[in-house]
Amino acid sequence: MLLTTIGIAVVLSGIGIIVSGLRGRTSGSLGALAVLGVLAAGPVGVATHSGWTPQGVHRWEASSVTLTTRTDAANGVNLGLGDATVDLSAVPLDSSTLDVPVSIGAGSLTVVLPEDAAVSATVRMGAGEVRWQVDDASETRSGVGLGEASFDDGSGRTPQLHVDVSAGAGDVTIVREDS
Repeated sequence: MLLTTIGIAVVLSGIGIIVSGLRGRTSGSLGALAVLGVLAAGPVGVATHSGWTPQGVHRWEASSVTLTTRTDAANGVNLGLGDATVDLSAVPLDSSTLDVPVSIGAGSLTVVLPEDAAVSATVRMGAGEVRWQVDDASETRSGVGLGEASFDDGSGRTPQLHVDVSAGAGDVTIVREDS
């Protein structure tokens, strides 16, 4: 109910801002109300969503996470804010591709890949910089509205490990264990 109320308040504020603009006026307090409503909607939505059943590692404040089983890696890592390292170097691999979802709201994320494994990654990011530093391949993409970027180790082998990163804003670095 609270989330619906916030949504209605933001929509009504938006309509008021449009009407004020058409009349040649500034948005005034309506703009502040709309911004506060949008900022409050995220945390309220997370706190009130009862159908959310977390799997994997969840931390509000980012930190170092070392995954050592295929099940833990497949369940993924969800991080809130800050600097984090997700170490996948000890995850046992076989001939099938293991997909590892990793998400961070904002901050600096380093993903450490296992040595000698065929690897790939997909990174979706709103704003910031993405660095892929695996073997001799090094690629950097940066900006606002980065969208989706895909990387692979260039080995031509079917990936044993695929990292699927979602990040709001910040820096994402994906490196090989021995790099």
